[in-house]
Amino acid sequence: MASPASPPRFWIPPLWNRETHWESNIMAGIQFLADLYQGSWNGELFQSPPPPVDENKVSEILVNYRGMLDQFPASDVETLGRIPDELLSLMARDGFFGLSIPAAYGGLGLNTQEYLRVVEGLAKMDLSVALVSLAHLSIGVKGLVLFGNDEQKAAYLPHAASGSSIFAYALTEPQTGSDAQHITTRAELSDDGRTYVLNGQKTYITNANYAGAMTVFAQLDPAKPGFMGAFIVETGWDGVKIGKDMPKMGLKASSTAAVQFRDVRVPMENLLGKPGDGFKIAMTI
Repeated sequence: MASPASPPRFWIPPLWNRETHWESNIMAGIQFLADLYQGSWNGELFQSPPPPVDENKVSEILVNYRGMLDQFPASDVETLGRIPDELLSLMARDGFFGLSIPAAYGGLGLNTQEYLRVVEGLAKMDLSVALVSLAHLSIGVKGLVLFGNDEQKAAYLPHAASGSSIFAYALTEPQTGSDAQHITTRAELSDDGRTYVLNGQKTYITNANYAGAMTVFAQLDPAKPGFMGAFIVETGWDGVKIGKDMPKMGLKASSTAAVQFRDVRVPMENLLGKPGDGFKIAMTI
């Protein structure tokens, strides 16, 4: 008797137009879930060794952080409620704003395992100070690293890695929270087609008052909720207003504030991906 045919593998439509290593990993993960649903287990996906960890590099970063906290005790920084400029300069000097940014753009180029080891070590010492760099890297500039084109990366990543432009991630809103599909901030294409005009309000934005730039999410078509754009917005542009830091029970050195955008003109070239990619970018980050 012939054995029953194996169930067909799901066809997964391509999510991005260009081939990248991280895209292949995501697609493999989706296929794994599809196969698992049909009763097929692909254990090979879990047999790949993790990337090697440069223990000396990780140790040096943590030693540098301990030295900073000796000079600027965490309790004093918490009482102050803001990271002193001198401490921010030390963090920038020692590469804390470029930990996971590729070396080609001036970062330290830590792989995922190394970055997580550093995060673990920083959190054991003090997270309030470290959060300015971790939020910058893990969410603020992440969209640019993953979805930015060569011109966008060349324009912004060296400044992000050096700490001269700290990034924030602006998604959450007063009325919708972090329900990305239903945010109300809007970006409308200008009549000349050269800029998007951004209007709306964000809240609970980590790094707001440290940021030189933000990844901002906005609806592009009110008739299509979730048809969004993700934009690189510089905080010094006309129409960007950042509120006072919100009082918190802890992590007081971390900046958390509301941000308002009023007729902010964002150049077309500052759109990450293509129109409509914003929701996908938000979910990936």
